[in-house]
Amino acid sequence: MPDSFPAIEVAAALGLLVLILRALVLDRTVGEIKRVNDRLVQHLDAGERERALALCDALETAVYPQIARRVLLAAERSLPSISDEELEATLRRAFETSCSAQAHRVQSALARDLIVLGVLAGTIVYVHTSALGVSSWFYALCAVGGLLILYGAVSRHRLLAAVQRASGSLLPACARAVRLPCPSVAERCPLCGAPRSSPAASPGRLPGDPGTETSATQQAPPARDEA
Repeated sequence: MPDSFPAIEVAAALGLLVLILRALVLDRTVGEIKRVNDRLVQHLDAGERERALALCDALETAVYPQIARRVLLAAERSLPSISDEELEATLRRAFETSCSAQAHRVQSALARDLIVLGVLAGTIVYVHTSALGVSSWFYALCAVGGLLILYGAVSRHRLLAAVQRASGSLLPACARAVRLPCPSVAERCPLCGAPRSSPAASPGRLPGDPGTETSATQQAPPARDEA
């Protein structure tokens, strides 16, 4: 009795599932670029460079945080006395270098996609000429899979385009952050990490004036006279 289990169709369905998951991951990656960039710009405009770096470190597996981290490190190494033109050139160079590495990865992924697409086309031709008796579902699954491979290639180009758009706000924010004073660790709130002001900085009060510091010891109240 011949085996009626549709093994070829099941294999095509599993391959299609993998392609769907990959397309969803690429879409999510492209969508997260703007959200991550907005948070980075917000931290930089507030002078919170350490928190911006911590955000990149927390998302180090994503594409854009790796690029942004390299730009932030270039900004950290820049001297405050550097001119605006030199600072912009330094940040742009760090961004382009990191983007170039990502572009090479995208090109490698596109080459792999073309190889998979060629293998898929060869499989369709082989199954059709071998008269294996597959159902029309196999050809439908392969067609959808080929479309998803092409969609993945387009999504990779969208990813690079989104990174380029994000640089339009990231690089100026990094340049502004270099000009802002960076509070030390002692000047930050230990709970949230936000900058905090000294209590001695109130108007009309200077450090050392009476009332600006609280004594570590309190004077004991006078003892009562016992009868």
